Amino acid sequence: NDNWISDILNTLLQKDWPQGSKEQKMVDFYQSALDLDSRNEQGIEPVRKYLQAYGEADSLEQLIQTDINLNRETGNGQLLFYYLDQDPQDSSGYIMYHEALVPTWDKDMYTSPDKRDACIRLITRLLTLAGEDEATARSVSENIFALEKGLSENSLDPEEYYDIEKTYNVYSLEKFDSLYPSFDIKKTITDTGYQLPDRVCVDDEGLLLKSAQYFNEENLKLLKDYAKFKFVCACGCTLSKKFIEVEQEFDARVY
Repeated sequence: NDNWISDILNTLLQKDWPQGSKEQKMVDFYQSALDLDSRNEQGIEPVRKYLQAYGEADSLEQLIQTDINLNRETGNGQLLFYYLDQDPQDSSGYIMYHEALVPTWDKDMYTSPDKRDACIRLITRLLTLAGEDEATARSVSENIFALEKGLSENSLDPEEYYDIEKTYNVYSLEKFDSLYPSFDIKKTITDTGYQLPDRVCVDDEGLLLKSAQYFNEENLKLLKDYAKFKFVCACGCTLSKKFIEVEQEFDARVY
């Protein structure tokens, strides 16, 4: 498969494609991935505007809309997720699934003191590379880890995700709406590009209920910091070598 993809990309490189075409975007992406010197020189710059957009949100509603817009542009939204999948109880139809805040790591990462320190160090280093001063990044990292620890404690164990009775939690649209009293959750569905469904399925109910508790104005800064961290996690490997090395050092320490 790798050779097949490489052949396709190398063929695309032989021609000039119209600006904005799928072929031109593929060629640009491929060339940028290969040009590590340029990536090292640019550092966080290619995504700085997205991190700034998170930081500039001055209300929960604005932060959520920022995340939706960012997801449209990059595919890396971090706060609210929707997707359609086959209904496990009716193979002839589809159902909308939803999830929100999701822990970055497996459960054991949040219970071991050594792994806790490694996680906080990773978050701190990524945020520092993204432009935060080290003292602020350390403080923010501890808050993000505490948030994720709370999420993890309320989530299913890995083996429970194979139990349909635990992962098939269907909400009416009205009941689903009541989970998020601080903003218009229905609008986020239509703004994402979907029509409003009659039902919404949640595969980890405990995780979602805990996650929903954070969506209020009091937690605005925490949500902004969390979104920035998760965004950097998602795209760090496409940025400079420093981001890649930080991730590699973390993996070597905890795995």
